[in-house]
Amino acid sequence: MNGWDAGTAAVAPRDQATITLVQSGQFQGFHDYIYGAFSALFSRAGDLVDSPPGEDDWDVAADGTGSIGRAVCDLGQFGSCTVSTTDCAIPKQPCARPQAGKLTLQFADQSSLVLSPNPNGTYTQDDIFNTGATLFAPDDLLTVTAVGHGDVPAFSLGVDAPGCLALSQPRSAPPPDGSALDPGTYTISRSEDLSLAWTGGEAGATVGVDLISYSKSGDVVDVSCSFPAADGQGTIPQQALSSLETGQTGRLTIYQQKSASVQAGTFEVEFAVRNLGDNDALGDAGTCPLNNGYVTYQ
Repeated sequence: MNGWDAGTAAVAPRDQATITLVQSGQFQGFHDYIYGAFSALFSRAGDLVDSPPGEDDWDVAADGTGSIGRAVCDLGQFGSCTVSTTDCAIPKQPCARPQAGKLTLQFADQSSLVLSPNPNGTYTQDDIFNTGATLFAPDDLLTVTAVGHGDVPAFSLGVDAPGCLALSQPRSAPPPDGSALDPGTYTISRSEDLSLAWTGGEAGATVGVDLISYSKSGDVVDVSCSFPAADGQGTIPQQALSSLETGQTGRLTIYQQKSASVQAGTFEVEFAVRNLGDNDALGDAGTCPLNNGYVTYQ
């Protein structure tokens, strides 16, 4: 990879990996299902930071990230928020990704999922539609085990699952037609700080917030922030919000996350478990509040 100029692309500062399990409530049109996603990304120091490989076009997953597998470019760090975009002319990663072989995710009921690497070392996100039951309950022990491969030796990590949050500020406006299937829309100003407040935050957990806007060409700007969950509040600086685009549909996603890390060879591996609450006003039998919805930026 010598001599290859990554330009303004975000690069991994060290050998690192993130393995993520996401749980979200029922989605519009899928009221008999709980949605989840299991994904993994391993990067050597200096590798491009990609969005996970998947569809042929940008597709927002339950955790607020995309799935096209193109480079992500940093636009800046503002407080606890990172602003990034896919609108950057960066060549495709020329080197195969490091990988840890098959990854086995085991749930509290002893059921499991296996994520296998692609020939180029990437892992394609496994979208999960679970009939009639949540993927995990608060405090369930979830474990991920890797068989190991090449530079990444075998490892195992366990996380006690987080509960859900109730976002109290900002509030979304109900849909004009009163539809029970529509989560409503948040109106967010780009000209002032955005104050957030929530209940249900747990000690040792973080709250992640993603605000996304889309350009007409399909590129994405993502404001991604992290706060201590037990604080019950956080602020997104105006400088970060100013990068979002007006005039296009946006999305707000908030989740509670617990994670654990292990050193596997030179790789710092994190296993993160995220609870997004509901994404549909019908909900999953009242298990979690409805937080996530569309955004109009002003």
